[in-house]
Amino acid sequence: MTTVRRPAPINKRHLEPARVVGEPEPGFFRVQLVSRGPYYGARIEYAPSTDPETGEPMDRTWWWTATIDGELVADPAPCPVAAGVFKVWEWGSSIGEEEYNGLIERSKRERSVRFKPFEEV
Repeated sequence: MTTVRRPAPINKRHLEPARVVGEPEPGFFRVQLVSRGPYYGARIEYAPSTDPETGEPMDRTWWWTATIDGELVADPAPCPVAAGVFKVWEWGSSIGEEEYNGLIERSKRERSVRFKPFEEV
Protein backbone atom coordinates (compact mmCIF):
# COMPACT_ATOMS: atom_id res chain seq x y z
CA MET A 1 0.00 0.00 0.00
CA THR A 2 1.37 3.43 -0.95
CA THR A 3 1.05 6.51 1.17
CA VAL A 4 -0.19 9.65 -0.54
CA ARG A 5 1.57 12.75 0.67
CA ARG A 6 -0.27 16.02 0.69
CA PRO A 7 1.50 19.35 0.73
CA ALA A 8 1.32 21.23 4.00
CA PRO A 9 -0.88 24.33 4.03
CA ILE A 10 1.03 27.51 3.35
CA ASN A 11 1.11 30.10 6.10
CA LYS A 12 0.95 33.56 4.48
CA ARG A 13 3.30 34.95 7.08
CA HIS A 14 6.08 32.68 5.81
CA LEU A 15 5.80 34.08 2.28
CA GLU A 16 7.66 37.22 3.36
CA PRO A 17 11.36 37.19 2.55
CA ALA A 18 13.54 36.52 5.56
CA ARG A 19 14.85 39.59 7.36
CA VAL A 20 18.30 40.00 8.82
CA VAL A 21 17.49 41.00 12.38
CA GLY A 22 20.59 43.13 12.90
CA GLU A 23 20.14 45.17 9.70
CA PRO A 24 16.89 47.17 9.77
CA GLU A 25 15.43 48.51 6.55
CA PRO A 26 13.06 51.44 6.03
CA GLY A 27 9.45 50.61 5.31
CA PHE A 28 5.91 50.23 6.58
CA PHE A 29 4.93 47.70 9.24
CA ARG A 30 2.05 46.65 11.44
CA VAL A 31 2.66 45.94 15.12
CA GLN A 32 0.66 44.89 18.15
CA LEU A 33 1.45 46.77 21.34
CA VAL A 34 -0.16 44.10 23.55
CA SER A 35 -0.85 40.41 23.04
CA ARG A 36 -4.06 39.85 21.03
CA GLY A 37 -4.50 43.62 20.77
CA PRO A 38 -5.27 45.65 17.65
CA TYR A 39 -2.70 46.27 14.96
CA TYR A 40 -1.15 49.71 14.63
CA GLY A 41 0.66 51.23 11.68
CA ALA A 42 4.40 51.63 12.16
CA ARG A 43 7.07 53.15 9.97
CA ILE A 44 10.86 53.08 9.83
CA GLU A 45 12.62 55.88 7.97
CA TYR A 46 16.28 56.44 7.15
CA ALA A 47 16.74 59.91 5.69
CA PRO A 48 19.10 62.88 5.79
CA SER A 49 18.66 65.41 8.55
CA THR A 50 16.62 68.48 7.68
CA ASP A 51 17.15 72.14 8.44
CA PRO A 52 14.77 73.06 11.28
CA GLU A 53 14.05 76.50 9.77
CA THR A 54 13.58 75.69 6.08
CA GLY A 55 12.89 71.94 6.15
CA GLU A 56 15.42 71.31 3.38
CA PRO A 57 17.67 68.24 3.54
CA MET A 58 21.16 68.90 4.87
CA ASP A 59 24.36 67.20 3.73
CA ARG A 60 25.05 65.65 7.12
CA THR A 61 24.51 62.33 8.81
CA TRP A 62 21.42 60.35 7.89
CA TRP A 63 18.97 59.71 10.74
CA TRP A 64 16.86 56.72 11.73
CA THR A 65 13.28 57.42 12.78
CA ALA A 66 10.64 54.97 14.04
CA THR A 67 6.98 55.82 14.51
CA ILE A 68 4.10 53.73 15.83
CA ASP A 69 0.59 55.05 15.25
CA GLY A 70 2.07 58.34 14.05
CA GLU A 71 4.05 58.98 17.24
CA LEU A 72 7.83 58.81 17.57
CA VAL A 73 9.16 55.78 19.44
CA ALA A 74 12.30 57.72 20.44
CA ASP A 75 14.15 60.80 19.25
CA PRO A 76 15.65 60.46 15.73
CA ALA A 77 19.28 59.36 15.86
CA PRO A 78 22.07 58.20 13.54
CA CYS A 79 22.08 54.86 15.41
CA PRO A 80 19.01 52.61 14.87
CA VAL A 81 19.15 51.33 18.46
CA ALA A 82 18.96 54.84 19.93
CA ALA A 83 16.10 55.74 17.57
CA GLY A 84 13.98 52.79 18.76
CA VAL A 85 13.93 51.19 15.32
CA PHE A 86 14.26 47.64 16.65
CA LYS A 87 10.95 47.90 18.53
CA VAL A 88 9.31 48.00 15.11
CA TRP A 89 11.81 45.94 13.11
CA GLU A 90 11.85 42.87 15.37
CA TRP A 91 8.11 42.65 16.10
CA GLY A 92 6.46 44.18 13.05
CA SER A 93 5.14 42.54 9.88
CA SER A 94 5.94 44.25 6.61
CA ILE A 95 2.95 45.87 4.85
CA GLY A 96 2.31 48.30 2.01
CA GLU A 97 1.75 52.03 2.27
CA GLU A 98 -2.01 51.71 1.62
CA GLU A 99 -2.49 49.30 4.52
CA TYR A 100 -0.33 51.53 6.74
CA ASN A 101 -2.49 54.57 5.93
CA GLY A 102 -5.62 52.49 6.61
CA LEU A 103 -4.33 51.47 10.06
CA ILE A 104 -3.48 55.07 10.92
CA GLU A 105 -6.94 56.29 9.82
CA ARG A 106 -8.68 53.50 11.75
CA SER A 107 -6.74 54.39 14.87
CA LYS A 108 -7.68 58.08 14.53
CA ARG A 109 -11.35 57.17 14.13
CA GLU A 110 -11.29 54.89 17.17
CA ARG A 111 -9.58 57.52 19.29
CA SER A 112 -12.07 60.20 18.32
CA VAL A 113 -15.02 57.97 19.26
CA ARG A 114 -13.51 56.39 22.37
CA PHE A 115 -12.37 59.60 24.03
CA LYS A 116 -15.22 61.88 23.02
CA PRO A 117 -16.17 64.02 26.00
CA PHE A 118 -19.71 63.75 27.36
CA GLU A 119 -22.00 66.56 26.36
CA GLU A 120 -23.86 68.25 29.15
CA VAL A 121 -27.63 68.15 28.85
